[in-house]
Amino acid sequence: LINAAKVAMGIAPENLNVLKTENNDKGFASFDHQFNANNRFALHYNIEDGRDTNELVGSTLDGGGIGAPSSGHNLYTRDQSLIGTLTSQFSPTVINSFLMQYARRHYDFPGVTGQPNLDIPNSLLFGHNFGVLDAIYESRVQGSDTVDWVKGQHIAKFGTDINYINNFVIWPGFTPMRIVLPGINCLVDFANFVNPSANIPQSPNPGDTC
Repeated sequence: LINAAKVAMGIAPENLNVLKTENNDKGFASFDHQFNANNRFALHYNIEDGRDTNELVGSTLDGGGIGAPSSGHNLYTRDQSLIGTLTSQFSPTVINSFLMQYARRHYDFPGVTGQPNLDIPNSLLFGHNFGVLDAIYESRVQGSDTVDWVKGQHIAKFGTDINYINNFVIWPGFTPMRIVLPGINCLVDFANFVNPSANIPQSPNPGDTC
C-alpha cells in the first residue's frame, strides 16, 4: 500500500535493498622538539575522514517514526586540527604551557532522495527528514595559556582560554514539504485524492484506520 500510494502521487517507491555502510579513516603527524632543559615544543596534526551511507534508515526519528529508506542521509565528514604547544619551566615551582590551535570541520549530511516528508507519527517516516542539518562548516582558532605553581604538596593553576569560531549551517527545514498523516489509510486516502484513477484499496488492519 505504501509504495502504491507513493507511486500514485508521482513519488518513487521505497527501495528495500539499500545498504548502510561506514568508512572512516584517521591520521596524525607529530613533531616534538626540546630547545633546552626548560623549554619544549610539540606540534600535532590530526585528520579524520568519514564516508557513511544511508544513515538514519531504521532509526527512530522525529515524531517517533522509524526512518524508511527514502529518509536516509549520506554522511561525509572531514575534521582537521593543527595544535602547537610550548611548555616552559621558569623555576622549580613554576611551569607555563602555551597552546595555539587551528581547526576546521566539514560535515555534509545530504538527503539520499530529497522526497517530500510523509510522516505517520510513531510509525514510519518517509522522505527528507526535517529535523536534521544538511551541512555544518566550522573553523576554530584557539589560544590558551596556563601557569602551574607548585607549593609544597599543593598546585595552583591560573590561565585563560580564548576561542574564535566561524560556522555556516544549512538547514532545509520542511523543504520541499511535510505532510503528517495519522495512519496508513490516511496516506491511501490522500493518494486517491491526488490521483483518483489510482483507486488504491484501504488496509483492513484496524490499526491503520484514518
